[in-house]
Amino acid sequence: MKKHNLSSGIKYRLTIRALLMLLGCLWFQPVLAAPTNEQWHAFNLAVIDQHITPRYQQLATQADKLLLANTALCQTLDESSLDASKKAYNLTMDAWQGIQHIRFGPVETLMRIFSMQYWPDKKNHIGKHLESLISSNDDTLLSSDRFYGLGISVKGLPAVERLLYADDALAKLKADPFRCKVNIRIAAYVAEMGRDIGLEWKTAMRPHFQQVNSGDDYFEEDLEASTLILKALVEPLEVIRDLKIDRPLGKRADKVKYKRLESWRSARSLRNIELNISALEALYMGDGSNKDLANVQHLLEENDAKRIAHQFKALELQLEKIPSPLKESIKTEEGRKALLLASDMITRLHENLETTLAANGIHLGFNSRDGD
Repeated sequence: MKKHNLSSGIKYRLTIRALLMLLGCLWFQPVLAAPTNEQWHAFNLAVIDQHITPRYQQLATQADKLLLANTALCQTLDESSLDASKKAYNLTMDAWQGIQHIRFGPVETLMRIFSMQYWPDKKNHIGKHLESLISSNDDTLLSSDRFYGLGISVKGLPAVERLLYADDALAKLKADPFRCKVNIRIAAYVAEMGRDIGLEWKTAMRPHFQQVNSGDDYFEEDLEASTLILKALVEPLEVIRDLKIDRPLGKRADKVKYKRLESWRSARSLRNIELNISALEALYMGDGSNKDLANVQHLLEENDAKRIAHQFKALELQLEKIPSPLKESIKTEEGRKALLLASDMITRLHENLETTLAANGIHLGFNSRDGD
């Protein structure tokens, strides 16, 4: 009996010691210090200079090429020039998808974000208003003052997509010269928006981040400015999941509606999602160099940062498994399951980002999509 009691006592003391050691490890685990105002300031300017401004410059460059291609198309009206316009459109859309997550700043002015891409178009405003514009055959509507007054639905990339990817697009352009003029005018406006947004980030928006609390009532502190950027990392995940995946999928297999997909006419719905996730990953991870401050992960505790990085990679691998075009694969059982899994992975990534940022003292506050 005594031997039994001695053994039990030793086991008890060993158990207590193990628990104390475990608690000690947890208690004395190093905690990442909250970023200083100087760190937030450097992060903000790095994101503007290394992430936002170059991507808007890419958009402006590609939009200029789209204008040139559409102008050439209406001069030659052949298959080769139509293919060139389609290529230019896709490169411009690539650039737009790569900066679509930045929903604040100059892109908000004059509702440019919706003029650039009016979507989702739940009531077919683009189709109705575009055909109304074309059927008017009124050159004065394409003048600067009157065109600016037109509805936002006919001024951007989805309208160009309809003109270039319509059934018998070339025949329609040949039969109606005014349709060609509209195509050129919309491309010119897209190029103008691209140039203006990029310029205004440099000349008007960056100074607000550079001179925080300077009396202009824009930002009172660097963290307030950083919060806008961090929202641009987190909130777009909901948009991608809700509008680009879940809405077209519907609640059941027999409720699939491929025409709810973004850019389904040009068969680039999946590519848009992949580019969106890639852009968010770039904002999160940066270019990997030690001197790169334009990333979020260097502000987080190492294990948290790695876990989120792995989630981004896993999501990208999942998207690669989905057959394109989505307007076809979304109708199949295999495609639906793959998209549902991607949707779930986006949900987990979104939740992890929010939780991790909050644990590191970064609270995003009001969601700009609340109430949508």
